Amino acid sequence: MAKVKPILTEAGYTAALARIDELMDAEPGTPGGEELDALVDLVESYESKHVPMGFPSPIAALEFRMEQAGLAPRDLVPCLGSRAKVAEVLSGKRAITMPVARALHRHLGIPAEALLREPTATAEQPLTEHRMEPLTSVDSDCPAGGRGAAPAGSGLPCGGRPAPGLRRRR
Repeated sequence: MAKVKPILTEAGYTAALARIDELMDAEPGTPGGEELDALVDLVESYESKHVPMGFPSPIAALEFRMEQAGLAPRDLVPCLGSRAKVAEVLSGKRAITMPVARALHRHLGIPAEALLREPTATAEQPLTEHRMEPLTSVDSDCPAGGRGAAPAGSGLPCGGRPAPGLRRRR
């Protein structure tokens, strides 16, 4: 294992990233793997102090949560009302409205601030720290009259019924 030094400058940061690229195929438990682990820890520490983190767009936050929960776009129909609306929201053609943001926050655990943030938000407008918890239970206060059909195990609450505050077109 090469001697690993603390990252104190931008040049050291760049060199560490280059070395990480070289070591990406190193096996765990080998000298290269140990060097890789140490460098990744040092880079994470440096980035947390020196590299401003951009914020995801509302759509990126929604797509990330869908990936985490193993959801497909059709699984959002109960929250958004129709496949067309889901497609429009995910493509950016339809804005995420306040009722939709509330439903996505409540049912998928996406921070409301991430859903309502302007896409041009910068690090000067920080989000409060919010961890998304895994989807584990069904929200019991969903309206009883919904007729959607979320697949079993999709993580969507309400058994596929529309989220509170959303109206379906008839």
